[in-house]
Parts: sequence; C-alpha cells; structure tokens
Amino acid sequence: MKIPTFHARSSRIVRIYDGKDTLKTVRLTGIGRSTMRTHVGQLGTILAEHTYEIVRSGTAHPQPILCVFILRGGALLYPAFSARFTQADVCFLGMRRTDDGVACEYATPIPRHDYHAVVLVDCVIGTGATITAVRKCLKPIQRESNYVATLCSSRQATTQLADDGLTVIGMALDEKLEDGLVLPDLGHLDAGDLFSEA
Repeated sequence: MKIPTFHARSSRIVRIYDGKDTLKTVRLTGIGRSTMRTHVGQLGTILAEHTYEIVRSGTAHPQPILCVFILRGGALLYPAFSARFTQADVCFLGMRRTDDGVACEYATPIPRHDYHAVVLVDCVIGTGATITAVRKCLKPIQRESNYVATLCSSRQATTQLADDGLTVIGMALDEKLEDGLVLPDLGHLDAGDLFSEA
C-alpha cells in the first residue's frame, strides 16, 4: 500500500507530513474518544510505513528487528506497526514516572539478544527521560541501529535523542515543552488515557 505522504530528512531527524492534516484534526478540542482513536490509527499507519522504509533502506536482505512499544501511549500505535513490521519481534515495556525518574514496571520477554535495529515506539515524547530509561532497560541487547518513532515530540527531546545517536522519526518534532509536558499534545486527551479509557 502506497502512503500518499512525504518526509523531510536530516542526518538523524526525519519529519513526516500527513497529506490530510490529520494531526491538526486530533488537536482540536471536543473530539470524541472513538474519533481520536480512528485518527491516531491513521497517523500510526503513515508513521509505520515511513519507519519501515527507513529502517529497511540499505539492507540487502531481511535482518532481525525489534519493535518496542512503550506503554501506555505506544499501545495506540501497535496495530499499525505490527501490520507493517510483520517479521519483527515485539516487546512491551510499561514505564512509570517516579520521584527518582522513570522506572520500568512491566516488560515482556525479548526473544533474542542481537538485532539489526531496535525501534522504540511511543505516541508522545516530552523530556525524553522515558526513552532514556527504556534504552537502559534494553542495554543488554546488541543492535546496529536505534530508532524512535513518535507522533509528536518536544524540540528539546528530539534534539537530545538525535544527539544520543538515535534516528527520530515523527510528525511534529519541534513542539514546546512546559512543565515536562508537550504542547500541543494530542489535543485535550492524554495518549495513555486515550488507550486505556472507554
């Protein structure tokens, strides 16, 4: 399936644009939860397609890939990524903020210890502290390349993650950060709440 979008790429930052301005739509106030989920699903499909193309570019034959979904918000992107990365291994990490930073509360087993690429998937990235904590959890895993796929991220987090050697792929990567929160996020609904509440 050809996704009618394009992306602009720098060395470690890839900005993707959705042709129908769906991201702008989800940021409007007063949108119902089911409509938000539908739109986020559409955005996830676009993001997954571009991420797959970028991860697979330059690879002569299939190599093992691990997709890590950061809960709760990353669960919203799971259907799109699992549909595109059909041969990838999958891991779920449940992360929680604590007084000392970010801690992992839940992790599914990882099938192997070496991968061509690891793709960290989350809807929204504020300070980047969660991504840093996830990387520490995955430290024993050997991999050649590291990617982050997200719908939106603060400018600070995007820059820091790219400086740390990750390729950041997303739609809105230059957002403002106020009190640790991305503004605008996904409208008036938190990505995690959007997943977990009816």
